[in-house]
Amino acid sequence: VETAGLPLLIDHGERHWSQTPIPWDDIDKLCAAHHRLAVVLVGITIGDVRNAMPVMRRHRNLYVETHACGLPNLHALLEQEGLAEQALFGTGLPIRAPECVVGHLVCGGASDAHLEVIAGATALRLIGMCEPEEGYRDVPRGCPWRGVIDIHGHYGRWERTVSVVRTPEAVLREMDRCGIEIGRAHV
Repeated sequence: VETAGLPLLIDHGERHWSQTPIPWDDIDKLCAAHHRLAVVLVGITIGDVRNAMPVMRRHRNLYVETHACGLPNLHALLEQEGLAEQALFGTGLPIRAPECVVGHLVCGGASDAHLEVIAGATALRLIGMCEPEEGYRDVPRGCPWRGVIDIHGHYGRWERTVSVVRTPEAVLREMDRCGIEIGRAHV
């Protein structure tokens, strides 16, 4: 994965905020041993914030995806700590409804510049769609697209997703209303 230049996604899965599926010492060692590997922890919780920040400061190759963290001002806090470039926005779909995390992102107090980084620019860079601008590693240069990127997978029937939008047509109407364009990758 490191040689291919792909990020390593470690999904902590659904869990209670007090549980730690992978000890932070092991994450610290992984990032130190593979400093060219982007390690993305998917689904950090409010219980992980205290441990995540020092490891993120030590290892600029550690990224956190924030859908499961119920801290309303998390993105502003990451910006204040100089760690916004290492945060990725995610909704938790199809298991969670996206409304709360979108609200946290938009109303959490981070600057517009950092919101753009958190909401899409870092993801674009990590998946190889854009090169970073010189001097600011997560603002893409020459990107054909800017906005929010939510990379997620669906397993099983779509009706099991948690959402107030219950039909495929209603989903498409809501996406049109919000200006969301569909991009698909088949694995």
